[in-house]
This record gives sequence, C-alpha cells and structure tokens, in this order.
Amino acid sequence: MRNARFFCEAVKGAAEEQGIVTTFYSDDWICLLEKGGERRLLYGYNFPLNPASSVDIARDKAATSSILGGAGIPSVNHRLFIGPGTPHGREEGNFSAIFRMLNSGQIVCKPNEGTGGNMVFRVSSAREAEAALTRIWRSSRAAAVCEYLEIGDEFRCFFLGGKVPIVYRKRRPFIIGNGQDSVLSRACAEFGDSAALELLAASEEGNRWSHIPAHGERYDITWKHNLGKGAVAELLYGEASAPLVSLAMRAAGALGLSVCSVDIVLVDGNLIVMEINSGIMMEKLAASGDEARALALDFFRAALTSIFE
Repeated sequence: MRNARFFCEAVKGAAEEQGIVTTFYSDDWICLLEKGGERRLLYGYNFPLNPASSVDIARDKAATSSILGGAGIPSVNHRLFIGPGTPHGREEGNFSAIFRMLNSGQIVCKPNEGTGGNMVFRVSSAREAEAALTRIWRSSRAAAVCEYLEIGDEFRCFFLGGKVPIVYRKRRPFIIGNGQDSVLSRACAEFGDSAALELLAASEEGNRWSHIPAHGERYDITWKHNLGKGAVAELLYGEASAPLVSLAMRAAGALGLSVCSVDIVLVDGNLIVMEINSGIMMEKLAASGDEARALALDFFRAALTSIFE
C-alpha cells in the first residue's frame, strides 16, 4: 500500500482485524478484499454496498435534488445546465434561464458532479456567471446552478446500515474586525501569515481581502463550509444531532443508499439537504482529533463487516 489516504489506512487496519486479506491496485485507488473464498472490490472512496443506479444519482447534484424533491424531502434545488456543443443541451441555450435566476438574486455555479467545494462560484451578475460557467464547462460536462442561500450552519451525517453514527458541524474560520485593519491583515494576525493566505486563497474571493470589517463585526473568511477550505469539524451527539439524523436517514432512504454521507444546511431556521455523497471521505475529519479518528475507524470496521455479511 503506497497511498497515504486515511481511507486506505483505515480499510487495511479494519480488514486485518477481521481476517480479511487486502490487495491494493492502481496507486491504491482499488482495493481487493478476500475472506473465506469470497472477493469484494472497493473503488476510490466507495464500498460495494450501494446499488449502481443510486451511486450515479448521488454523484449527480441535479438528479439528487429531483429525487429528494419528489420524495417531499427539503433540499437545495440544483438545476442542470449541460455545456455547449453537446447533443443534450437546451434548445434555447443555457444563459437565458441562468440570467432569469439571477433576477432573483445571487446564484451559485458548480460542477454537477464536483466534490470538496472546488470550482464552486458565487456570482451576482451575468458577466460573472459567464466566466464561472466557462471555467466549469472546460473540465466538466455539466454544471449545477442553485440560488445562493444565507447558510447559518452546515453539517455532515455519515449513514451506514440504517444508522447515523457520526454527525458533525462544519465551523468556518472567522475574524473579529477592529474597524481599522483589512480582512487580510486581521487574518494574518489571527492565524499567521502562511495559514491566512491559504484560507484566503481557498475562499476564492480575493476581491474581498481589502474589506475593513467594523469594530466587533464577525467576518467569515470564506462562505464555503468545506473542511478542505479551512472549516473545522465539531462533533455532535444526542439531542443536538437528532433532527439531523432523522433528515439524513430519510434522504439516504429516498436514494436507496446503504452507506453515504449527507450534507445538511440550516437556512432561516430550517434544515435542508444540500447534497449526498456515496463515497465515504473522512480524511480531514480523522485528522481533526483522536475522538473523530476513533469514530471514523469504527465506521470503517462496521462497513467491512457489512460487506461480508
């Protein structure tokens, strides 16, 4: 095993505990599991526990929101826009519909099958929308577009076999303004020069670095909640996680998934599903502390047990 991914490390450790032989291929992106004459394959971050059609739907943001909407589950409405030059695009093109969405306020443009908050743009004008979508279509066949929502909190719930054993809040990094210094200056003072520059670069909003927050004002460094963009995981239990667990279970059931993670956002006091991931990525979570790492390892043990049951 050559890859340093926590996924590979966790799978190998859990497999050894359960007498499962592991063989890794393709730079550790494929793992063969063997036990008692039976063979199973892992690919990327995916366990062989979900129907193929459910995995494809979860990967597709627009398809996921359609299925959740049809099941009466509150979710962010992602609309699909296929890039120009493809046989399945809109007859009238994309931009007229996107510009109509802009009439109601800011929108968010992202790859329809993207992850990690990469290539996700908040835009407020037709010119910004054109620039964002041109970048997305260069590397992705389709874009997903939704209205920009003022998100109070974002959460992730990990679902496995009818249970949600891990729930955490994504805490964005922030500064407190003093009415004199810019966002960049305050961030450097708070986090150190190197860390601050990484956080500000991840925010993809360099035009706001010179903004001077008012004295006592809380200013979020980035509008994104991804752990890979600087957010910190805060584990939740009991009553604090109960409504999230309930919604995550409904969402996973609607897509027919046995294992997944469900991202849920709080908007105007209401919990709604942002998206669902069939792959189990816990790299940043496991690195956030001993408690989180132990929970992640337990999750992988249970997943491998399920594979051979």
